[in-house]
Amino acid sequence: MRSPMGFFIDDALLNDLHRTLGRERFAHCCGVATIASDLASVWGVAADKAHFAGLLHDYARNLSGRELLSLAQKHAYSIDQYEHEHPILLHGVVAAWKVQESGLCDDDEVLAAIRLHVTGDSGMNSLAQLIFVADMIEPGRRYDGVENLRSLASTDPGQALISALNKKMAYLTQIGASVHPRTIAALRWAMRISRD
Repeated sequence: MRSPMGFFIDDALLNDLHRTLGRERFAHCCGVATIASDLASVWGVAADKAHFAGLLHDYARNLSGRELLSLAQKHAYSIDQYEHEHPILLHGVVAAWKVQESGLCDDDEVLAAIRLHVTGDSGMNSLAQLIFVADMIEPGRRYDGVENLRSLASTDPGQALISALNKKMAYLTQIGASVHPRTIAALRWAMRISRD
């Protein structure tokens, strides 16, 4: 079958995703794909790209830290201090490589959205912004403020991105984790462009 926009999704791909991700994470990815495609027109992106990026964004999420670091080194990726300490931060970068290498997708916007969904970054394309937010508001998410974020996502993408970045940073601070500099850069960038 075709995704709501044209990227080919067949039973083999869905079965592979289910097997690779497990039931709960597969359900999460389906939720992100649905939310992203539903909101695509509000965010000014193609619904099929949004659906496909949402479905594949966690393609490497179940890899171990050792595997993520090994694949990053294999691709000559410059692993920073935060990624060395918390290799899970690499799962978006590694997922983008795995998606491309497996022949599932070579669309630059989709790959960037997969790559940046973990930390965000300044200059994110609209699809990457949407996937970052959709990852935080899919139907399985339950946390204080999620309904407000869902409302913003359907009405004000710029403020939704700012709110999502703030929530991610607050959560990381609350659990005593470091905030990646790309996330801070993304928030500063999002706030700057919202004023322009």
